[in-house]
Amino acid sequence: MKAVNSTREFTAIPYGRSQISAETDHEKKAEYWRNYVKVEKNWKRPDFLLVRKSVVARHLRAWRRLMRDPTTSPDQKLSIVLRHAICGLECENSLWKTKRMPDASSTLPLSKLQIIAPRIWVKEEDTEGLSRWSKHFHRPIVVVQVFFDSAYAVPYKKLISRARRINKIRSKKKKNALQKKLGVIFVPWGYPDSRTGRATKKLSYTCHHTVGVRFGDFLEPPGRKSRVITAKNGKMMPYVRFVGGRMRLTPDALNLLTSI
Repeated sequence: MKAVNSTREFTAIPYGRSQISAETDHEKKAEYWRNYVKVEKNWKRPDFLLVRKSVVARHLRAWRRLMRDPTTSPDQKLSIVLRHAICGLECENSLWKTKRMPDASSTLPLSKLQIIAPRIWVKEEDTEGLSRWSKHFHRPIVVVQVFFDSAYAVPYKKLISRARRINKIRSKKKKNALQKKLGVIFVPWGYPDSRTGRATKKLSYTCHHTVGVRFGDFLEPPGRKSRVITAKNGKMMPYVRFVGGRMRLTPDALNLLTSI
């Protein structure tokens, strides 16, 4: 969000991004999720709305009254913002250093499916909701994957159209061959639930970075801080929190957003 906001052209407004963190109080967490679920009942909101800075400046006073927390505000209340939005940004992060990935220099067609290279991820369970949102508001979506040292992006429509082509193939051999050709690999992955802490396996469509564009480079790397949270039942869970860092959008990223 800070990287987008530091450009001359664009502002990123939180929209579908969960504001819950591991340290959030249990009661506040429960209340937040009740409100969050209400506004997402018809579709899945992208994490951010991309708006031109000139539009934000024009409507700043009105928008400030409307948007104390856009992530729990109904879409009717955000109608003026949605009307001016260029696209949605759906963002994921990965705890990887791309420069150390052994297959980072791989290109299409891929020689194998089991690659360790920068990929842009979308959970299959999110695709129906994202597609409904895009169709209802007539707005495209860009999927952004942020790594520890860089970021990549791809238009959602491009990723999902390739995934659908692959899904139509019944033969496992042909399906694998098409995944390598199109650079979209199906991966079952364990995702921790921020509400419960439990990890569940979910199918993800992972898009090879060369299908999209390099979205950002880090001018300053993030720092690391250790934290411990205590569950209601007294169990203590250590984890690492990433703080700081400064990313700059690439010319390719700005061209992608401008073309949309």
